Amino acid sequence: MKVLVVGAGVIGLSTALELLKQGYSVSLVAESFPPHTTSNLAGALWFPCQVGLREKVCQWAKRTYLRFRSMQTGVGIRWIPLLKLECSQERPWWKDMFPCGVSPAPPYLIPLGYPRGFIADVPMIEPGPYLEYLFSLFREQGGEVREKKYTSLEEALEESPVVVNCTGLGAREFAKDPSVYPISGHMVVVDAPPDYAVLDDESEVAPCYIFPRQQVALLGGTAEKEDLDERVRLDRIGKILSSCARLNPQILYSQVLETYVGLRPGRDTVRLEVEKRKEGVVIHNYGHGGAGFTLSWGVAEEVKKLLETAL
Repeated sequence: MKVLVVGAGVIGLSTALELLKQGYSVSLVAESFPPHTTSNLAGALWFPCQVGLREKVCQWAKRTYLRFRSMQTGVGIRWIPLLKLECSQERPWWKDMFPCGVSPAPPYLIPLGYPRGFIADVPMIEPGPYLEYLFSLFREQGGEVREKKYTSLEEALEESPVVVNCTGLGAREFAKDPSVYPISGHMVVVDAPPDYAVLDDESEVAPCYIFPRQQVALLGGTAEKEDLDERVRLDRIGKILSSCARLNPQILYSQVLETYVGLRPGRDTVRLEVEKRKEGVVIHNYGHGGAGFTLSWGVAEEVKKLLETAL
């Protein structure tokens, strides 16, 4: 059975590899491939941000966590402690997605203004090496790669009776889905990465995070809906630096190396469903917000199940 996967970010690559493993003849078609995808600009720490469908998100995130745990070293994945800051005393909705649970953070790690926090080891992904690994693995295992921009789903269905739509922000045009919107995020790269990641995704300064990479740290962020402007704005950079210094004063002594803006593929809920048309079968897999890497293998496994049922 020939399957056409459209989109070559982390969602498209993971889905294409999962279907290839199941014996499908998979063609991966996209306008851009690594290292020139939106996923290459991601923060890429495993934790769901700016994404809907909480119950399913927890299931997909947990499956992805376990897949990362089983993957070999040296492919752009390493495990680091995450300090997740909380602004309330309610039970966090995300706790069930940690297979090994989480621990209360010691008080000395919690910045002023936060009543509590939790510590857990999570995957930190380096997008460049990791996406290149997935892309190379897909080609080595017999997957076909083609560079093309489709103007519509109908055009893709002319080439294959089964299309998997992993176009992210492009689904607004490709699938004619007006509920897809860009979420712009400013990023700041600094030297001297700390020993652990910090994330605040619910206070008045959220999203605010510090993600240690191998040689640098990535600071964020902003989350501005319907903002397609990819120019760096200095007021946003100043806000990020001051907010992150509040989370970890070590940032005050860091040097800014780079600044840039990325566009997350936002939607109120992830669209992961089958659409049957007279021309064939479409499986939609987009709208992952800031959680593409976090949900990647979980949603890929669900696409496989949906395809088996649809056929």
